Amino acid sequence: MLDLHSKPMAVISEAVNSCFTEPFLTICEPCRQINSYLPRIKVPTNKENSAVEVIAKSFLELDDSLMNEICGFCFNYDTDDCECLIRYGKSIGAELTYTTIDSTNCMKFGYEQEVDVCCVAGVCVKKVFAHCHQLCQICNVHKLDPCSNPNDLEFYRKIVKFKATWFNSAPTRKNIVDALQDWFGADAYVVDAHFPNIFWSLGRPPTEDELAIMPFVYSMMPVQDGIDLIFTQEL
Repeated sequence: MLDLHSKPMAVISEAVNSCFTEPFLTICEPCRQINSYLPRIKVPTNKENSAVEVIAKSFLELDDSLMNEICGFCFNYDTDDCECLIRYGKSIGAELTYTTIDSTNCMKFGYEQEVDVCCVAGVCVKKVFAHCHQLCQICNVHKLDPCSNPNDLEFYRKIVKFKATWFNSAPTRKNIVDALQDWFGADAYVVDAHFPNIFWSLGRPPTEDELAIMPFVYSMMPVQDGIDLIFTQEL
């Protein structure tokens, strides 16, 4: 705990594991220090961007910059070297395969759900169609070859960048919205949340490819275990 004039400024929670038990490769994750330690700083005022957080973030950013130099370009998703990208991707758990579902059959199942939305009168209730992708048991597995196929290289880069940015981020509403917008576009938003479900929308009609890959994207999202992301469309 940090004190100023006998008043607590912040509390830094203890790490679950020893700092020296992590594999070397995880040290080279982008923004590792900020993602790992900034969420552990709890300010009594509960205000975002407090003075303590700003100071801590500035030190952690310097640490991240130093680690980025030490790790080298092979631990950067912007590298044009496919072997380096694969090496970095595998170090953070981004394999060369991804899965899709049969959106034609799987996504036709669903149910009507009442959600709370903001309107002129305050909070209004409207009905949406919630898709039941979780009912699907069969997945199509796709193998990527980044070093032979330029399209595979860019798609794998997107996977690596997304997972490096969001997988270990705090499971806040803002991070979930930012992650959805990062993959699906700026119109994506969270409609409502009823534990254990988070209902979200693209803000537009989805493509078949977007529907098919949603469960795979969910697997890389900053969402706690036991919480389900449910894609919805307005009725």
